[in-house]
Amino acid sequence: MARDVKAGLDFSAGRPNELFQGKEMGEDVLRLLGEYRNLLQEVRGIVGREIRLLKEGLKWEKSIMFYSRNL
Repeated sequence: MARDVKAGLDFSAGRPNELFQGKEMGEDVLRLLGEYRNLLQEVRGIVGREIRLLKEGLKWEKSIMFYSRNL
């Protein structure tokens, strides 16, 4: 995955070839945002499936009188 984004580059089909490939010049920001959205949805799904377990763990922690200072 690219680490740099350059706004305003046109990677649409039908454009004449450039001197450099798209990955060498920067990535299409809309494609990168789409990848980010997909990853974010995946993470939210995982958290959603594990939230009950996390809540039960916090209840158990309180029941044994062990309080985390970071929470």
